[in-house]
Amino acid sequence: MIRKHAKFVARVCFFSVAATIVLGVGFAIVEARSGNHCQVASICLDELPPQCTNVMDVSTIRDSSVPIAKRCGTAHSLRDQGVKFDSRRGIEALDLLGRPFLVDYDVVGTVDVSAHKLAFLLDHLPFTAKLISTYRGGDYFAEYKTTPSGPVVKGGKGDRFTGEARLLAGEAKKGRLIYHGFGTANVAKWSFHGEVMIDFEFQPDPKHRDRSVYRIRSHASPGNSMLNALMDSEPFRAISETMVKGLIDDLAHTVKAIDKDSRRGRKNRDRWTDDEREKIKRLMRLK
Repeated sequence: MIRKHAKFVARVCFFSVAATIVLGVGFAIVEARSGNHCQVASICLDELPPQCTNVMDVSTIRDSSVPIAKRCGTAHSLRDQGVKFDSRRGIEALDLLGRPFLVDYDVVGTVDVSAHKLAFLLDHLPFTAKLISTYRGGDYFAEYKTTPSGPVVKGGKGDRFTGEARLLAGEAKKGRLIYHGFGTANVAKWSFHGEVMIDFEFQPDPKHRDRSVYRIRSHASPGNSMLNALMDSEPFRAISETMVKGLIDDLAHTVKAIDKDSRRGRKNRDRWTDDEREKIKRLMRLK
């Protein structure tokens, strides 16, 4: 029963993570008055954002499963990637890092897709979602949206999971993307909502030109101490890692299937629009 529940909660948090890579309901506005961002800023940054006039009480985050050193490491990484902590996006990122309940994950692996192809797919998420759904199933979808606070990507898997994420920093062509997003899972009569920040890095495998090495580091914010303990457990971590790697593998199998179709001269004209066929040609030309 615990393992089944852990698998479900993993989907809530990590589907939104995976959706931002290969693809919450409503992008929640994090208000500065929560003080979470000021707590992290007072510990980790040389200068406090303008909204933080006093050094904050940090006792609420010192006993978390995520050490302050890791929170600061993420804050420093965001700063080095150009995130401004006096902006709305920066405040939202710091707010997440200052939550009393926070767990972090670190997934490392290889995928049989070249870094150039992977960057192209990450730059065309609606197209990528359609590719995976076509060749691997799952009813994935993604779309870009323009909001008053900037562009977001919204995606999901049928009506079971939806997610919405905003790019904080990075570029696919440089092998690094940092997203902040929210996701919702609907099961029976219940809906569950989760928040996550993900740092996705990838580079060519030095031993195989057509393979990439990737690392996915993420912070997720459970709603209470019980979920925090569950999400920090080893069984939950193992399930979450399996799910993330499974989606990455789906991507690799999709690229192989497209390559096979191309080699056999299968055009599948009824399946793709003119624009999508052109994207497939560009994808296959990449090394």
